Amino acid sequence: MKVLIAAPVRDRAWILPEYLKAIENVSFTESIQYYFIINDCADNSRQILDEFKTKHNNCVIDEINFNAPKDERNSVRISHTFNALSFFRNKIVEYFLSTDCDILFSIDTDIIIKPECLNRLLEVDADIVSAFIYNDYNQKKLGNALIGRDKIVHIDISTREEIFSCSITGACYIIKRSVLEAGCRYGWHSWGEDTPFCFSALDKGFKMKCRQGDLAEHFMGERP
Repeated sequence: MKVLIAAPVRDRAWILPEYLKAIENVSFTESIQYYFIINDCADNSRQILDEFKTKHNNCVIDEINFNAPKDERNSVRISHTFNALSFFRNKIVEYFLSTDCDILFSIDTDIIIKPECLNRLLEVDADIVSAFIYNDYNQKKLGNALIGRDKIVHIDISTREEIFSCSITGACYIIKRSVLEAGCRYGWHSWGEDTPFCFSALDKGFKMKCRQGDLAEHFMGERP
């Protein structure tokens, strides 16, 4: 089995060394490749990734700049960031399909995974499997697993088994090659660029699940 770990990268110097160390420490004995798209960085994220690439000849780095406004998790996110992210994630899909990899492991660069994360996701019988993380500064109310179509609801994981189905997920998840070969792609949506991708996958009959279990941690901004 061959896995591609990939992500878009913008101004992540504050966490990128920790992120890269975490993906280096993944407990997976088969093949792992890396792909990153640098975009509109004002810090030294590029230099950090270039140094990582010198140690890993299976790492590819592209750079595409839009001069987009900085994402402050406000109206900019809906009007600009989700559109840009859908473009970058579809570029990642294109690159993935140009390789012979079997699994795309998409990990946002503000998420630190545990060494066993990948293996635990691969154990789940589904086409798309996410590691549950919180999206609300550790208030532990809102996460990356939602249900619904016309109206979405964040899943209360306290009422769920360790592995459960969902309608929308993202941030830290594996995707089987068959999903991407079927044409599932990202797009703009006010709920996030993952939404059209997930709905497309479900409409095509693919199974999507989320796994609890302290597999990853989400840092939504620079730590003091």
